[in-house]
Amino acid sequence: MCTVNRSHQRLLVSDGCPIPIGNSVCGETKTLDIINEFKRLYEEKMNEIDNTSCGDCLQEKLQLQQNWIGDLTEQNEMLVRAVEDLELEATERVKMLEEKLQRSAECICETMSNDTAQEENSKLMSAFVRVQELNQQLTIQLAAAEQKVVLENQMNQLNETKISELERMVSSKEIDIDKHSVTITSIKENLVCSLQQNEALQKTITSLSETVYEFHQCVQKYENDSCKSQEVTIACQNQIESCKEKLTDLKDLLERKTSDLCKIEMAYNNQHRSLMCCQMELKEIKDRQKNKQYYLKCVIEELKDKLNKSEEDRDRQIRELKLMQEDLGNLKRKNEKKDSEIVRYRRIISDLKKTLTELNKNLSKKEIPFRSKCNREECKRYIEQFNEADVEVLQNQEAGTCVSCPCEVDFYRNVVEALKRAVNEIKMRLTNTQKKNKDLEKELRDKELQVQEISRTQLEKDKEYSELKQKLMERLQMVQCEEAKFAEKSKQFEREVGSLKRELELKTLQLNEVEKNTQQIAGTKSIQLACAQEEINVLKEQLNKLLRQHCAVNMENEKLHTQSTRMQTTVTNLEERSQLLKGQVEQYLMELQMVQKEKDSLHIRNQDLLRELRALQTSYETACGQQSGPSCPFVQSQFTRNINNLRNRQEHCQSPWSLGSQGTSSVHDSSPCRSPCINEGSDWYATNFRNESEDDDVEEDDDDWVTKVENLAAQVRKTNKMWRHKMEKADLTVSKDTKK
Repeated sequence: MCTVNRSHQRLLVSDGCPIPIGNSVCGETKTLDIINEFKRLYEEKMNEIDNTSCGDCLQEKLQLQQNWIGDLTEQNEMLVRAVEDLELEATERVKMLEEKLQRSAECICETMSNDTAQEENSKLMSAFVRVQELNQQLTIQLAAAEQKVVLENQMNQLNETKISELERMVSSKEIDIDKHSVTITSIKENLVCSLQQNEALQKTITSLSETVYEFHQCVQKYENDSCKSQEVTIACQNQIESCKEKLTDLKDLLERKTSDLCKIEMAYNNQHRSLMCCQMELKEIKDRQKNKQYYLKCVIEELKDKLNKSEEDRDRQIRELKLMQEDLGNLKRKNEKKDSEIVRYRRIISDLKKTLTELNKNLSKKEIPFRSKCNREECKRYIEQFNEADVEVLQNQEAGTCVSCPCEVDFYRNVVEALKRAVNEIKMRLTNTQKKNKDLEKELRDKELQVQEISRTQLEKDKEYSELKQKLMERLQMVQCEEAKFAEKSKQFEREVGSLKRELELKTLQLNEVEKNTQQIAGTKSIQLACAQEEINVLKEQLNKLLRQHCAVNMENEKLHTQSTRMQTTVTNLEERSQLLKGQVEQYLMELQMVQKEKDSLHIRNQDLLRELRALQTSYETACGQQSGPSCPFVQSQFTRNINNLRNRQEHCQSPWSLGSQGTSSVHDSSPCRSPCINEGSDWYATNFRNESEDDDVEEDDDDWVTKVENLAAQVRKTNKMWRHKMEKADLTVSKDTKK
């Protein structure tokens, strides 16, 4: 993966070519296609992982996303390096332009003796100012691009940290799931053991029931024997007389037995009373259960009301979120409109630059006529002041000079005023757009804060909703468990009551049978009665033992039931935890999707940065191409002889060209800068020239600049007139000498 991505990055770096070919750029459009193919390859791999892997595929996705993020970071590093290289090239070329401008300014200060030189000087000055502005804009854009690249690197680092944290959380959750699975297996084993114990107890109960059945069979045999004894009594009537003596003893025994029967009846009555008490307790327990159920129903209704309220709040907040999202969309549209307007203004500026360059080229190529073709009377009078001889001399010596015309002054004044108006309008528009941008930024911040608050409240409401749901589920489970317990207890009580009733009925039947047997066998079967009583006592003891064993079995069953309920509660808790873990895993998946979206946005930003860098390269190269041409072609003319003469005249060359309106000493003293001379760093045409009041107010500086330009134009005209008069005097003296 990494090797493939590095090869793609090498292609991205090598394919770029800044040479313009028609409307497109050579090789620049291929880079975006390569980046899109790069993104498409990663997306296809993600889809393949989703389609092929049926189970968990988080680790593979995380590895692929880490590789993707690493490739994006490498691309960002390459962009940063490209930006740094562009900055270095821009600084070097700006230095070259400054040197060229200084050289051209030196040549201009030596050869500026005509109106054409003054115009070219003003154009050069405006071009230099524009070049400085372009340089500042390029530096600002490069700084912004660097900041964007740094921010994207930071975002990539944050995404990497998030992914590492998610991996750690997933590993910890897997460990917890393994632990819970171990506990669940142990619980299942305990349940199996308890079921086996229950089966063993059921077997013991069946064995005890078999023993009881055997005892019943013994009683039936005894009854059969008693029937046989009745037959024997007929045979033994002859022996009754012999047994009359023993009747007294038997009577005593009967009295004792009657007392025993009374005691048994008292015990029966006591048991009946205890049954009544148990029934009363059952009724009280049922009433308590009903009250608890009513209370739980009330609690459930209250919780349902709270849930409904929370859902209503949630719906309301969702609506507010939708409204806020619509407002954000409108604000984004406004920003896009403003960006389009800014692009349009930039296009207009580029068109103006092109027209200026074309005008410079045309002015450098064209020849300026000698006389002005103005038809005004003032211009004609101004031209008629010159003699024909003077005109011929000027034609012979200076074929490129022209007599200044008042119409030209008015024309240039009108041009300067139009430029002032255009500059003021552009400034007003810029200020308005800046204010609107600030207002929109404030609105965006407020909207973002509101969205964050709404999201926080929504999260709180979701937490409350989940907590209420958990409470409801817990209460319902508790109620269900209690209902099951009460139902089981009631069933157990009913079973016990039924068993006791059956036992009492059996005992009453046995007592009745015993009474009948005692009445029938009053005198003859005392020994058999004693044996029967002994057997009855044994049976009672056995029954008591069976009852005790039954109670013990019931207690064990209750304990097992409580253990099973506890195990069920633990199982439900573990299931809830597993559901929570699943929810957390889903949240992590959502976060991974968010990271993927952020990654896509970073990828798109990288593409936008690449486009901006290409646009900057093209604009910078066009500016360099415009400035690389010859700045002053008229310098290499046939007037080098006059230039040398002007250099030798130190009185006039060393005098400063003030920026005052009439060239007086007062205006010269108050002017902010001096005339353009050689080897001066603080001149108006130098690179380090900057007005001190520039930081206070931009509009005042522009007005001062325009007035300075006007004053400079007037001063240049005055100096031109002075030089013309001096040149005419010098030429006249030379012509007189030649005539002599």
